[in-house]
Amino acid sequence: MGAGDWVKQFYRLRERRDPDALRPLLAADVRWREPEVGNHMGELAGAEAVIDMLRRALVDTGGTFSLRIAE
Repeated sequence: MGAGDWVKQFYRLRERRDPDALRPLLAADVRWREPEVGNHMGELAGAEAVIDMLRRALVDTGGTFSLRIAE
């Protein structure tokens, strides 16, 4: 899977609002950086930390936050 395909798949899965669905796309040792705009953001290390951040983001936003790819 190329990088562009990975990104599209990631966002398609993220639209489901099920962070665990993203697990197969994340390396165990992933390094992830989100702007520090909430208590669920910042420098993250490991797939579990990324999935946890996405869960907390859903809770903090009442499930309303979403991102879409513009082509």
